[in-house]
This record gives sequence, structure tokens and C-alpha cells, in this order.
Amino acid sequence: MLIKLILIIALVALGAYIVRRMGSVHVMAWKRIAFILFILFGIVSVIYPTIVDTLAKDIGIGRGADLLLYAMVVTFLFVTINFYIKFRKLELRQNKIISKMAIVEKEKNK
Repeated sequence: MLIKLILIIALVALGAYIVRRMGSVHVMAWKRIAFILFILFGIVSVIYPTIVDTLAKDIGIGRGADLLLYAMVVTFLFVTINFYIKFRKLELRQNKIISKMAIVEKEKNK
């Protein structure tokens, strides 16, 4: 029972922290909704683990723990790809800024 309480508190704290940090207009609504649903799914799976087992068996996965593991793998891949895309956009933007600065500096030194 203590571990359930700790997990629920951790999920609620994580949810509150992330939702507060996601307050910018740059975060799409679907990402907010997906994150909130993910946190709610985590809380429900901690409180009622049999629901996750039943859901896993209904979709052809042996155990609820395996379903959670698969969900975490998919989430990890999504987050990794999302970070890579954002990093690449920032890198390209930085290259454009540096190029413009170099041109301005060159013109200034003439």
C-alpha cells in the first residue's frame, strides 16, 4: 500500500511540474492532452492493476506489466524523435544566424 501511495504522489507531482512547465503557447494542445492522459493512465494502473492486466489480455498481450513496458518504449521513441527534430531545427536556425552575423561582420570590416 505504501508503494502505491508513493507512486501516486510521484505521478501527481510529475504531472503538476510538467503541466506548469508546458504553459507556453509553443506546446501543442494534443501534447498536453496526451501527457495528461498518460499520467491518468499511470495513476489508474497503480490503483487498479487488474484493469491493466485485463486490457493487456484483451489486446493480446500476456501481462499488464508488458503492456506498460511497450507503452514506455513507444513513448521513449516519440520523445527521442521529438527532441531530435527540435534540436535539428535549432541547429539550422543557429547556422542561419551565424551566417548572417558573418556577412554583417565582413561588410563592417570593409
